[in-house]
Amino acid sequence: MSHEPTPSRAAIKGHPIHPMLVPLPIGMVIAALAADIGYLAEGSRAWALAATWLVGAGLFSGLIAAVPGFVDFLASRTIRRHPSALRHGAANGIVVVLLLVSFLLRLPDPQAAVLPSGLILTALSTAILAYSGWLGGELSYRHMFGVNPR
Repeated sequence: MSHEPTPSRAAIKGHPIHPMLVPLPIGMVIAALAADIGYLAEGSRAWALAATWLVGAGLFSGLIAAVPGFVDFLASRTIRRHPSALRHGAANGIVVVLLLVSFLLRLPDPQAAVLPSGLILTALSTAILAYSGWLGGELSYRHMFGVNPR
């Protein structure tokens, strides 16, 4: 595929917005997994509550990070035609659905929701985010999507 720079349409002074925002949801999801593991190790309600709110924060910040990524996807035929771009977006969409399900399961009783469903959902979300992040890196660094040639 193309290795010519493809600037981001969702950018501030040439800096793409999507990569600026993605560390927050990634960190929240990883922290939610860590909190679930903390609950597994200690059984403390505090870990279960932390995991609930971290999942919610990961969901919310993930939706915000998705907007400029979706704008770039829709605005550029070059990006839309790249198979990794579609896989990247689909993987992130799956993570959003998993986080929504996890959050809704956790709200009524954070402790009861951790095992096994909460832990499985955060572990799966983390694994899918690792794959999606790798694809995002490939799109940015190898295929030069979101790169401002100036």
